[in-house]
Amino acid sequence: MNKFELLKKDFLENLSKNQKELLQKICFYSNCLCNFLFRNEKYLDYFYENLDKPLLGRENLVNEALKLLDLENENEFVLNLTCFKMKHFGRIVSKDIYSKHPLPELMEEYSYLADATLEAAFKRAWETAEKRYGKPLDDSNNPVKASVIGLGKLGGTELNYYSDIDIMYIYQSEGRLKRVIQTENFLLTCLLK
Repeated sequence: MNKFELLKKDFLENLSKNQKELLQKICFYSNCLCNFLFRNEKYLDYFYENLDKPLLGRENLVNEALKLLDLENENEFVLNLTCFKMKHFGRIVSKDIYSKHPLPELMEEYSYLADATLEAAFKRAWETAEKRYGKPLDDSNNPVKASVIGLGKLGGTELNYYSDIDIMYIYQSEGRLKRVIQTENFLLTCLLK
């Protein structure tokens, strides 16, 4: 038996009956979450401990996601943002499996999770592009502002597990930079990073 098999065997043997049941149900409903849990075992405890707790809401999710902006290393930021997304996706799915909240409330929470993840990713990409090209300025030398708008099910806080997201990027004005690049191209640089 290799180290991985021993580790997983040890992990499974140390679970309570209720945790095993939750793990089985999660693995039945989602291969993605099952794989995540076998790579990040600590999150099963998080899912289980949060079953009866209230939903977090948009503000708490956004605040948690924005704390990740403090990570300086780009790869570390992406890895941690992915873990953030999966941690809360698993929390929501677990509550759904056990019918802990009405479906519309879970869809709203899932939409807030997507919103928080997008907000953190966009802010990080914007900061990275600003460092590279400088701040885009309007004709009055004020910084140009930009935003991401969720449309469709995301905008209506009705995302479900199979929804894609429709988003629109908007910016205040064409702007100019120290390096010659238009705001729309600056925005594309943010997105393609």
